[in-house]
Amino acid sequence: MNRGAAAAVGLVVLLVALVVTLLLVARSWESVAPQAIEVTNPSGSDVNVRFSEHGEGEAGDALRRGDLPNLRQARQATDARAEETQRALAEVD
Repeated sequence: MNRGAAAAVGLVVLLVALVVTLLLVARSWESVAPQAIEVTNPSGSDVNVRFSEHGEGEAGDALRRGDLPNLRQARQATDARAEETQRALAEVD
């Protein structure tokens, strides 16, 4: 087998691997896409979308409205939560 034929075989193998990968990605995207659209659609129902409780009860509503806090607001909320945690830990000691 000469050098040109080996390169052609390698290219064919690469293309087959690329096609298989793209087919697998497309299949997984089709299963996830409806939920992703549901989350980003402010007027859509949220029957299948569940947000875990993590201390910020309004986060799910803000995400649906597209009204997420900016970096300054997030930093202030984090600082307030850290101070609250430090106070609670000081009371335990």
